[in-house]
Amino acid sequence: MREKLIIDLGNSKLVTLSYEEFDTDIDLSDITRIDYENIVAEIVTVSALMNKVANLKAEVDSRFTLEKLDVEIYEAGLKKMFRSQAVTDGKKLVQDELDGLILMDIGYQNRKKKLIRYQKDCDYLNSMYWSVKDKSDKLNNIKNNLTPKEFTSEILEGTVNGIMIKLHNKMGRDV
Repeated sequence: MREKLIIDLGNSKLVTLSYEEFDTDIDLSDITRIDYENIVAEIVTVSALMNKVANLKAEVDSRFTLEKLDVEIYEAGLKKMFRSQAVTDGKKLVQDELDGLILMDIGYQNRKKKLIRYQKDCDYLNSMYWSVKDKSDKLNNIKNNLTPKEFTSEILEGTVNGIMIKLHNKMGRDV
């Protein structure tokens, strides 16, 4: 399935980027290891893999940031409510009491737990990103030692880094 990203560049300019989305089942060991039997395919597909992982990371990071904002807004609302209630009751809240009231609020607890789950997702994606980046760096070093003939003769058909490779001869027919 094709996904689209719309980037607002300002000045009434939008850029639409399209890409094939990740499969919903991603084998981390498959995309982070180097298949030396098909090294050329690894080299030619790792940039696309890197892009997919970076896009996925951006989505998860955005979700976390939005949830963090939601928690901050909810917390500010609670502070206002508790301070207003204290004034109405003729009491003065000290910061520790206010913090305790906020922490005991079920809505706040649920939002914070959700934020923690989103942070964990960010950490997983960050780890995946750096693993794929490390793979990309290693492949870049290997690429420097390959000859142009090896690039054309040693690539194998199959799915590499989540990208289907199909070989064609120069006449446009399948090999």
